[in-house]
Amino acid sequence: MIYFHNGVKFDIGLIDIQMPGTNGIQLAHKIKMKQPTFPMIALSSLGTFHDRDPIFFKYLMKPVKKDKLLAVMLKALGLLRCIVTGK
Repeated sequence: MIYFHNGVKFDIGLIDIQMPGTNGIQLAHKIKMKQPTFPMIALSSLGTFHDRDPIFFKYLMKPVKKDKLLAVMLKALGLLRCIVTGK
C-alpha cells in the first residue's frame, strides 16, 4: 500500500488473501478507494474461497500455472481479446 501512497502506478494487482498484519480483502478495499477501476486478482493457498468478494476480478488457487495466471491477467486488463483476434 505504501507504493500507492507514494504515487507509484500499477496496471494490475495480484493480492494474496492471507498476509501478515492484514488480509487481501481489506487491502483490496483500500486500493479500490484510491483507484476504483484497478483490476485485482485474489490468490490463496487455503483450499477454498468462502467469501468471494466481488471486488476481485478473479480468484485463483496457489500454486497457479503460469499460463493460467497470464490468461487471467490479460483478460482482467482487457487484452486477451486483442491478442487472440489481433484487434
